[in-house]
Amino acid sequence: MVIKVDHPKDHPDVKETEKAIKKDREETKEKFPILSKIIPGATGNPKKDKEKAKRIVDSLQTIGAKKMSASEGSFSKGGRATLRGGGICKKGMNPKARGRNS
Repeated sequence: MVIKVDHPKDHPDVKETEKAIKKDREETKEKFPILSKIIPGATGNPKKDKEKAKRIVDSLQTIGAKKMSASEGSFSKGGRATLRGGGICKKGMNPKARGRNS
C-alpha cells in the first residue's frame, strides 16, 4: 500500500509546475485570443494555479511511489538491477560463477 504524497505549496517542484501552467496559459492566450472571450474559463483560472500545480506534483510522485513499491521486493530478475545478465554475477556472463570477484 502506498501513502499519498502531500507536497507543501512552497515546494520547488510545485513552483516550477505553477510557472509552466502560467506560461502555457499565456501561450494559449497569444495563439487563440478569441477563445478566452468566447468561452470563459477556457484558459483556466489563474487563482487556482498553485492548487493545480500541487495536485499534479502530488499525483506524479504518488504514481512513481506505486511503481517502485510494486517492483520492490521482486527478485524475479535475480538481484540488483544494475548488473548485466540479470544479476547472475558481476560480469554477467557466466551463470556458474560464484564468489566475491566473479
